[in-house]
Amino acid sequence: MSSKAQQETININEQTQQAICYICAICGKETFLKVGTEVQCQHDNKHKALYKKREERPIVYKCI
Repeated sequence: MSSKAQQETININEQTQQAICYICAICGKETFLKVGTEVQCQHDNKHKALYKKREERPIVYKCI
């Protein structure tokens, strides 16, 4: 395997290990889950409805 392919594999593995931020639909608190973990609020295990938190994308204006 080439070094470029190895680096791409490492990057993919790192991305899957990062926690994804969700918002609990019941209490509204942020919950961070990794791939393969049970879907539940970290603050109350009975809360099972989570929404994926959207990342803010700032608008960049360019002066002409």
